[in-house]
Amino acid sequence: TTPSNTTVLKDRDDGTCLNGTTTNVTVNFDTNVTMTWIRFSVKRPELRNNVTMLLNGSQNVLIDCKKIVFIDQRTVDVFCDSNVIARQITLLGSGVGSLCSLYFSGGRNVALGRSALQSTTYTEEAAARASNAVDGNTDGRFSSGSCTHTGVNDPSPNWNVTFSKMQRIHKYVIYNRDSLQDRLIDFNVSSFSTNDTSVFDYTFQKPSRSVYTVIAMPHDVSFVKIYTSSRDKILTLCEVEMYGETVCDHNKYGLGCNKSCNCENKTETCRVATGGCPSGCAAGFYGEDCQTSCPSLQWGLDCLNTCSVHCVNLKCNRTNGVCDLGCEIGFVKDKCDNACSGSTWGQNCSNKCSENCVRGTCSNIDGLCTFGCNSGYTGDDCTQQCPVFKWGDTCREDCSTNCVNQTCDNRNGTCDNGCHAGYMGHTCSDSCSLKTWGENCVNPCSDNCVNKTCDRFNGSCDSGCQGGYTGDRCDEGNILLSLF
Repeated sequence: TTPSNTTVLKDRDDGTCLNGTTTNVTVNFDTNVTMTWIRFSVKRPELRNNVTMLLNGSQNVLIDCKKIVFIDQRTVDVFCDSNVIARQITLLGSGVGSLCSLYFSGGRNVALGRSALQSTTYTEEAAARASNAVDGNTDGRFSSGSCTHTGVNDPSPNWNVTFSKMQRIHKYVIYNRDSLQDRLIDFNVSSFSTNDTSVFDYTFQKPSRSVYTVIAMPHDVSFVKIYTSSRDKILTLCEVEMYGETVCDHNKYGLGCNKSCNCENKTETCRVATGGCPSGCAAGFYGEDCQTSCPSLQWGLDCLNTCSVHCVNLKCNRTNGVCDLGCEIGFVKDKCDNACSGSTWGQNCSNKCSENCVRGTCSNIDGLCTFGCNSGYTGDDCTQQCPVFKWGDTCREDCSTNCVNQTCDNRNGTCDNGCHAGYMGHTCSDSCSLKTWGENCVNPCSDNCVNKTCDRFNGSCDSGCQGGYTGDRCDEGNILLSLF
């Protein structure tokens, strides 16, 4: 890898991380490697999206693997569209300087522990039996008891392994013994699918070597046979590794294909080894195998959403975020993320704001009028009319003393019973004109008053009567007596 301080990426410790401004890291392999998926971890969650991965595939074709799955807050799995054979991987982006670990999966050894047979066995003792080639021990010393050995006079020595389920294999690794290695030359690896259909055949020729490796395009296998045509007619294998994955039925994964996938895209196949999903986990789940329910307060894809703070007890459905116990007072909708409209309030927004609230709006929690009360009403929820003798906004106005009984309309101050003598107007705040008098000023001054003006309270002529009239209101004519 480059630069040189990237050893922390392969120490298998996600707690040790790069700490710098590095924006690229390149990993070179000694041989071609088949990549099934790649995993990296970063120092902080916000950096997960800031890493791009390029694989230098066959014929130097760069492959951009864009399918990513968040395993946890710091860990990401990257998938290519198909298994890729590469010798080099480059990571780019601002998040590279905070990488903590880097893992590559080339599949697993599906031959390990499988049922193996050979045409003959050199000795009846365990030291030469067929199962030694799939016991996980690559020790090349025959004396260690971990190698196979066919009989000396076997005319057609061969070794084979049978899979109970189809395996998709892309790499074979065969370990020779540490002595008499020339016995293992000119031998074949032949693989078959169902109905004995040949799907792969490869011949290893001279010279002999300690380890034989062949990489192939992925092929589905149910039976693998290794046989030799060397002159010695003896086949010894110290370990046989076959890398790939089990071919499970749709929606199944695991060595025995006995676990169910839990992907967001129900039509896709999850990773057989881990249960990881290229589309991500089904809503409400997370983790490497998508089997872990979202932690408390979290929901949705990759559990990235938080339950609404307005859910009762902060509890919501891990799949869709719907509040399990309903909404707090003043909020509505399934996820309780909407406050009541301006004209409703309370549990499930089932109460209407008082029609006496200004603009008809009130607090979504307790129904208190947001902008106060309409004229003529008081109280927190504006349901109380102004008391007697009061009117207007917050009932702060007094009914006019010129109102009969001093009572008035609580909204606009209009006198309920009209005005005392001498006053007019809806609030009785205007005095009668010089030519009117009485309650509500409905009476005209007498035409017999000088200047036709009179007292606004009782109608008496202020300036006296015109000639020929008498009385307070000048409504009495003079009686003239003729003397003869």
